[in-house]
Parts: sequence; structure tokens; C-alpha cells
Amino acid sequence: MVPPDRVRTPAQPLHFSVGRLAVAALATLLVLGLLASTAHAAGHSYRPVRITDRSATFAVGELANRDVVSARLTARGRASRRVAVTLVQRSARSKRGVLRVALPRSWRPARRAKRLRIRLRVRSRAVCEKSTDPSKCGTVLWRADAESSTAAEWASNSSVPAAAAPAQPDTSRIARSSFRAQGANAYRFEMRDGDDSFGERAELGQALPSAPGFEDRWFRAGQERWIAMQYYLPTDWPADDTWQTVFQIKPVSPGGGGPNLGLDVGRNRLMFYGNSNDWGSTAGKLFYGAGPLAGRSYRLTRGRWIKLTWHIVFSADPAAGSLEVFGDLADGQGMRTLVPRRSAATMKYLDGAMDPVHLRVGIYRDPAMTATEHLFVDGITVATTRTAAEANAYSTAAPVAFLGSIARTFQRALRAG
Repeated sequence: MVPPDRVRTPAQPLHFSVGRLAVAALATLLVLGLLASTAHAAGHSYRPVRITDRSATFAVGELANRDVVSARLTARGRASRRVAVTLVQRSARSKRGVLRVALPRSWRPARRAKRLRIRLRVRSRAVCEKSTDPSKCGTVLWRADAESSTAAEWASNSSVPAAAAPAQPDTSRIARSSFRAQGANAYRFEMRDGDDSFGERAELGQALPSAPGFEDRWFRAGQERWIAMQYYLPTDWPADDTWQTVFQIKPVSPGGGGPNLGLDVGRNRLMFYGNSNDWGSTAGKLFYGAGPLAGRSYRLTRGRWIKLTWHIVFSADPAAGSLEVFGDLADGQGMRTLVPRRSAATMKYLDGAMDPVHLRVGIYRDPAMTATEHLFVDGITVATTRTAAEANAYSTAAPVAFLGSIARTFQRALRAG
């Protein structure tokens, strides 16, 4: 016999089903609201530049008051505390933002706090205010942020066992990974001793070799582009005293030589370098800051995602081409200018004409190195403005695991009687 409390009238199943569906729909709306509220906000961590007994001052790069969504203090051995931002002003000398925060009583004196940091959630620069001309927000021209298949985002790969176009890399060397900074995926690169593909490399590129349909991802003379992306170098990234390139702007035609612009992460430094506009020229001593584009270098950050935004005007004429780079190196100093704007040849001449150039990312290193190493790259976005490029490249990671847990909970609730 079925217990009385388990006996259902014909109306009960419909009543409970509607109720469960209503709860599921409400929860879904709450989750979507959460995603909407964070879709245009990103986290930045800053260390103090001055501490008193009652307050702390932080250099926050180019942020303004309207950019800050929330602020939270953290310190070793203490529970994080949400705090109010009391002031953001511009330093008259450096033009950088300075943020002062009054500390909670339980945190005073602040000098005793170990590894004091402030964590800011900031609005993306792509969130155009109603009073802003929408045309100034710019246009995203293309993405290679690992949210689509590798073959859909890249013309080719240069990695073992062979370079291929369209991109069909061996997934042990190049693959999409759920370890990411934004969206649902990032690109993971692995380099092993002896991996030879036109040199020791594991790269994705928009040319060399080329593939039909990707010509619109080349950069041509006269174009002005913003390229934003994020990099993650693990804590075991080798510090060999030699070159390791992870970013190249390179001619699309074979035989052009070294990249016009590059990013080197060898020698325990992050270095931006350039080249001449002569066909076949190589970077050579430019790694050390010589030549037409003097390099700028910074201490290498390991174990944290770093953000880089390149602003390039493409031309082989050094009087017409230019470069500047902005970035957050996860070193507590926030988003700032890494390479001040300068005139430079950003292309090369081939038979008197400016050869188009293309983007390559991944690992390309000195074959004398023997260590197995890994690199993660995410959010690659090319746009007509900084606003548009950073909106996608620096958006928050999609909470895939969280949503999956909620979905499973809904399924159990709907199956329950």
C-alpha cells in the first residue's frame, strides 16, 4: 500500500511541475543578471605606494572614479573587506590615477598588514555611456580568442609534426584550454626540446603558410589598429639567457626576415623590440634596445595573467608608422603605458612596395634551449579603437563550471517528485 502522504491527486503533478519550472526560471534570470553585471567588469589588483596609520594610497594607472565598480582590501591572514573609494585624482607629474582609501578600524595601523592590496572591479572601456557618440566605441574587426575552433580563427600553425594551413595543430602542442582569463577558453602552447617547424616553435599565425579567406586578417599600409590580448607564463617558465619570442608582427611573404615588431620573454625580462624596413633584416642587436625601434623591457611576471594592448599604425615609412603599448603586468601598478608612442617602421619594403604583415602568437625560441615549457594566450582582439579591443580581450571569464552546477541542480529538481 502506498502511504497516504505519497498518494497524489490528478492535479498535483501539474501543480508541482509549474512550481518547479517557475523556480528554475527565476534562478536562471538571477544567473543571467549576474552574468550581465559582470560581463563588462574586470578585476585589477594594486599594491600601495604609501601607507599611513589610517589610510593607504594606490597608483591605479589610467583609471578614473567612474571606472570603479567596487573595491576590496586584502592582506595576508585577514579576511578581505569591501571599502569605499574616497578619492581618485590625477598626479600632476605622471598623469596617473591615485586612489586613497580609508582603512577599517580593525585594519589599523595599516603598517602591520602584510601584503596589503586593493582589488578593484572596473568597468570595461567599451561600455559607452549614453552621452557618448557610439561611433567612438569602434569596431571589432576580428577575434582569435579561442571561443571558436582553431581552424576558424587562424590561417595556419607552425608546430610539429608539420606546418599546416588551415590550422590543424597536434593538440599536444597547441590546443584550446579551459584555463583562461576571459570567455570559456584560451590557447595553450607547449614546446619540447627538438620540436622543429621552421625553427623551434609552436605558433599560430594568419599567414606563413597562408589559407584562403584569411587575407582580411592581414595588416596593410595606412591602417591603424588596436590589438589587445592576455598572456600567462607559468611559474616554471625558464629564465635562460637567450631569446624567446611570443608575439610577432611579420611580413606575409616568405623571406622577409625577422618580425617588424615583437615581444621577447627570455632573460627573465619582458621586452618589446622592433626592426628595420629592409627586406630580410633580422632583429639581431635590436633585442638589446638598439636600432630604429628602441626596446623597452620589464621584469617578467610569472603565474599571473598579464594584459597587453598594442596600438599600431602600419607603414614601412618610419615617418608614417608608429607604435605604442599599454599593459597591466600584474605587478600592482595597474594599466599603464609600457612603450610610449613613437614613430617607427612597422612594415618592410618588398620590390619597392610595402608587404602586408600578419600576427603570430605562441612560442618561438632559441633551439639551444632544452626545457619543456607552456604558454597560455587569451582574448586576442583586433579593433579600430582601444575601447572595442579591450572590451572583448579583457572581459571576465565565463563561469562555466558554476552554470553547469546550477543546470544539474535544476535537472534534479525537475526529476524529483
